[in-house]
Amino acid sequence: MLFGAIKERHGRLDILFANSRSGELLPLETRVPATDRRQKIELEERAPDYPQFVMPTHKTGRDDVDRIPDRSFPKDPSRVIAISDGVFAVALTLLILDVKPPTVNPTLLASAIIATAPRLGIFALSFAIVAYYWVSHHFSFGYVRLIDRGLLWLNMLFLFTIVVLPFSAAVLADYPLAAPAITLYGANVAACSATLAIAWWYAVGKRLSIDVRRDERRRVAIRTMISPTLAIVGIAVATIAPVASLVLFVAIPVASYTLRPTR
Repeated sequence: MLFGAIKERHGRLDILFANSRSGELLPLETRVPATDRRQKIELEERAPDYPQFVMPTHKTGRDDVDRIPDRSFPKDPSRVIAISDGVFAVALTLLILDVKPPTVNPTLLASAIIATAPRLGIFALSFAIVAYYWVSHHFSFGYVRLIDRGLLWLNMLFLFTIVVLPFSAAVLADYPLAAPAITLYGANVAACSATLAIAWWYAVGKRLSIDVRRDERRRVAIRTMISPTLAIVGIAVATIAPVASLVLFVAIPVASYTLRPTR
């Protein structure tokens, strides 16, 4: 008489039968021979572990649809920093495109150059602000060691605000004392500061950065609050004192330069 039993061994379920005479549990011989098993194990041990070559679970026959579901997200921040540097370079270059050289009679050239002074001043201001954000981004991501999807998209949102700055600068250059133009420019600057600050604190909160001391966190908090505060105050006084608003915008890169860097 045989009695059935199931036993887990090496992560596998074996069906065992007990002989009524001897009481010994005998496995059901349905597995492959030992020689074939050894050859399979040797092949698996020699095979390189390349997870990117794992075949997808569901085959559709289309290369643009079949994807590997378990591919890990890249953690290296170098590509994020590289695309950020490229965006900053393009934004800095686009600023000068709004400054057109005068095309007048040579006798009127001096007055024409003087007439472009306000536009050149807005260009210089915007160049300094974009450069300030590049330096801030450089210092902030100097702490970052890992990247996840959330930080990736937060960085892209910050880069979006940087790309809009040439447009805001062009509007301000056309209407340097108009409250709507000053409001647009100030809101753009405040958005740059806010998105960069959110990305920084997200990286620290998610432990994507190196360990940051408490005093360094305090300095970063102060630095990230200066530019949006000045920009918001500039927006508030735009209708009554537009020149004061422009002075406050100039103070943004100046104030950041006078503060001690975080690293």
